[in-house]
Amino acid sequence: IGDGLKAIEVGCFSECPKLQNVTIWKNVTSIAEGAFYNCDSLISIDIPKSVKSIGNNSFQDCSNLQIVNLVYGLDTIGNEAFKNCDSLKEITIPNSVTTLFSSTYYETFGSCENLLKLQIPNSVTNIGDRLVADSKNVVIYGYANSAAVHYATNNNIQFQELASVPSNK
Repeated sequence: IGDGLKAIEVGCFSECPKLQNVTIWKNVTSIAEGAFYNCDSLISIDIPKSVKSIGNNSFQDCSNLQIVNLVYGLDTIGNEAFKNCDSLKEITIPNSVTTLFSSTYYETFGSCENLLKLQIPNSVTNIGDRLVADSKNVVIYGYANSAAVHYATNNNIQFQELASVPSNK
């Protein structure tokens, strides 16, 4: 997606049935609410380090989304950003994210039926109650004494401790 573009606006590619692979250009700093909502054929998306925020519902209902590359620089992932992404098997949250939003009604990675691995870094200090609601097979990977282990324990989700804390890049 283009060189001069700074933001992918609300609903910009929403419900594009033939969109399969997206590489976002290095000048883009935000992906707005619902930008890729219900893009059934979307398989992969590369998000560069210039992107600071992924809005609410950005990739919700992208049922064939398998690969999401998030990199250091991202600081916000909105409510229901990846809800109902049934083909998503694993995701690693970059060390630049501090909060994973979710609430009574919203879950960032909720109902991702095949999500098996969610790796959460120590930089995340706040995790909402329903982060992976109805994603029944997920294992949370994280570090001892982190928000990730507390979230997993409080929500009866399997937790796998990682051995060492990686650098910020």
